[in-house]
Amino acid sequence: MVAILDGRLDTPSTPEAEKSLAPALLCKDKDIVLDCTDLTYIASSGLRIFLDILKNAKGNGYHAYIKNIPRNIKEAFELTGFIDLFEYL
Repeated sequence: MVAILDGRLDTPSTPEAEKSLAPALLCKDKDIVLDCTDLTYIASSGLRIFLDILKNAKGNGYHAYIKNIPRNIKEAFELTGFIDLFEYL
């Protein structure tokens, strides 16, 4: 399953993002690829969504991959330690 993230993933956008990403949050039967090509900003609420997807995938024996992570998003992942939690394509 591929989930495409774009724009800002911050507190105001989190509820809508969670609705859009519900299939990835509930996926129990395949690996998940989070395509971040057009993601421009991520806040702690956005990081929580990534963590929820990762925990769900790993809990069901699958992987969560991140693809095309922009430099500024990668820096946020490095600062928070998330960089070591995910696999990258």
